Amino acid sequence: MPNHLLSFLGTGNYLPCRYQYAGETSSVVNYIQLALLELLKDLQRSDTRVSIFLTREAGEKHWEPDASSPSSSPRLGYLLKEKFPFIDVQAVLIPEGKNTEELWQIFKIVFDHLKEGETLYLDVTHSFRSLPIFGLALLNYSRIVKNVQIGGIFYGAFEVMGPAKEVERIAPEDRIAPVFDLRNVYTLMEWSTAVHVFLSTGRAEELAELVRGNLKPILSDPGKINLEAKGEQKLADMLRIVSLDLLTNRGAAIQKGETFLKLQRTFQDLQGKSLNFKPLEPLLYKVQEKIHGFREEDLRNGYRGVQWCIQHGWVQQGITQLQETIITHQLKFLSENPADREKREIVSIVFGAKGSPLGTADRGYQEGLKRNQHLTKTIFDHKFCEVASPPYNQLRDLRNSINHGGFTEQTSAIRFKTNLEESFTLLKNRYKETYSEELF
Repeated sequence: MPNHLLSFLGTGNYLPCRYQYAGETSSVVNYIQLALLELLKDLQRSDTRVSIFLTREAGEKHWEPDASSPSSSPRLGYLLKEKFPFIDVQAVLIPEGKNTEELWQIFKIVFDHLKEGETLYLDVTHSFRSLPIFGLALLNYSRIVKNVQIGGIFYGAFEVMGPAKEVERIAPEDRIAPVFDLRNVYTLMEWSTAVHVFLSTGRAEELAELVRGNLKPILSDPGKINLEAKGEQKLADMLRIVSLDLLTNRGAAIQKGETFLKLQRTFQDLQGKSLNFKPLEPLLYKVQEKIHGFREEDLRNGYRGVQWCIQHGWVQQGITQLQETIITHQLKFLSENPADREKREIVSIVFGAKGSPLGTADRGYQEGLKRNQHLTKTIFDHKFCEVASPPYNQLRDLRNSINHGGFTEQTSAIRFKTNLEESFTLLKNRYKETYSEELF
């Protein structure tokens, strides 16, 4: 994967100094770009690209295309070619960023210079005003749109040595400016995105991958045993399994509830401990809120799953989960095996007949009698069938329409979510009226 160093060149008067990063110190340079290429060994490759974004004023003051410049000392353009002739270096003209329109122009210019799948190294040392923040947002956008990786975000803290007048009294070789990698700031943006995706959509895959990637160096260190890291990894993995179980309607697993129980135990184990990744700490409480109510070996987990689907806009899953949980509930009432496919089909048939004006004369009911006379009659006369058949039947055509891609039923897409919510509310109300207790 090729590397690409992005850097902004300002108009300041840059004093020569040495930059220090990861225990190594550069030679004396006026420009941090030279120090970064010297210190970051991964960039010293023939497939590395360097893009220096500069305004016209910055170019006139600090950029030099060749050695014929009349300037008293070589400027950045010439020095880059001289010291790193094997690296592709390009100067890119940008506006000053004085207003919103110019900021968007800069965004487009920088974005257009990125290539699919590159590893980006961003230097924000001499960025103009709001450009560092803008650069972070651009990296996050590019990671998604152009599948780029982030190798580092660097800032050369020249100012830690004091005011320029004081620094001038120090010999250039003794001026040491630390270089900070601000990837943690960017990582926080990744966390924000992943947590937002989980909380708003119920999908935990991105969050799990982020945790796994960040924990890999910690868990792979044979010299350390980090129980918190193992717990954090387990939490992310359990969240991923829970969201996938709900997304793919794994009704038996949802009602069994083992994953929810493990998730709750992991949450309890991590409470009050200092985690490796601070963004996980507030997330723990959000997770507890979302899985609150799920139990081990509880039929009603299916209804809690329907509520999850409605909250996160999983309409197809919600319709399927609600109908299948109703069927399971009916069979549980009769102490029948809910995994028996034949009996599940009979429940569906009888529910349909219950909603038909023909009642027991309905063709479906007659078919049920042929397949299992006792079960068909028992279901038809059962109190729960009276309660649940109306909301169940309301969803029948919607489910068929979804499963057949809208080719058999010309149903408006807007209706699905509304009807799911209405059917679920109807079931809860009818159940409470009949059994004097909440559905779940």
